[in-house]
Amino acid sequence: MNNIRLGNLDDFETCKEIADNFDESTPTIKIFQKLCQNESLYILEKSGIIAWFISYQILWNNSMFLQFLRVSPKFQRQWVGKALMQHMEQVAVSQKVDELISTILVDNIASEWLHIQQGFIKSGSMNFTEAQEIVMIKELWNTK
Repeated sequence: MNNIRLGNLDDFETCKEIADNFDESTPTIKIFQKLCQNESLYILEKSGIIAWFISYQILWNNSMFLQFLRVSPKFQRQWVGKALMQHMEQVAVSQKVDELISTILVDNIASEWLHIQQGFIKSGSMNFTEAQEIVMIKELWNTK
């Protein structure tokens, strides 16, 4: 059974362990604390174990930028991300944002497929670090 809830500081160590499996940025304790205080960090638990976490920021152009999309290796390819992505869309609609934006590493085919299945389209690419990332966007105008 999946349970989606707001994150709290007690989740930091587990989320850091999950994030350390990736070649992407890992939230520091200060960032994690701020995300918890802003209620912008969501955790998906499966059978009481943290399987996935995600956070967001509302951007100046009324877009919701999804960040720190991280799934535990134990739960990869089990589609636990689908439930959390759908939940984030509900959060976005309730906050009346116009679109969801996410970036994924070019070689992360599973994440790209998940985004496409959830209605995202490729919008371009960028380099935040040495790794090239794909920008994915989902318009929400038709869900308001």
